[in-house]
Amino acid sequence: MALTQSQMIAAVAERAEMSKAEAKRALDALDEIVLEELGNAQKVRLGGLVQLTVRVKPATKKRPGRNPATGEEITIAAKPASVDVRARPLAKAKAALPSVQKARRRLAVSNGQASREGQRPAASDSPRVRLSFRASVKRSG
Repeated sequence: MALTQSQMIAAVAERAEMSKAEAKRALDALDEIVLEELGNAQKVRLGGLVQLTVRVKPATKKRPGRNPATGEEITIAAKPASVDVRARPLAKAKAALPSVQKARRRLAVSNGQASREGQRPAASDSPRVRLSFRASVKRSG
């Protein structure tokens, strides 16, 4: 289960040995600072955990396409330019990640899949097999 805001406040208050009210004010101040910097299109680095960057996605022109279900030719609408935020994990966050096996177990428990003991594993539980085919075409001169 995801860490809620009240759980985060309680954990910060306990570890920093401060009251929950002080921890809430500190986290609210952090929110304000981060949002202000993102609003100014500045890069924000939160400790050694994550780096937030503002990115402008360019506009796209309308273009021809095909409906995959019917095969009918369609026109895909143009999209205006937009702005989004990207989060990039930094070294400390990457180092804290569990092994693949531990992550699968924990995610299965949190998604309620552990209660399905005795059932066949779902297709997503089995390892993926990727096949690659290459066609070689000989061109005559």
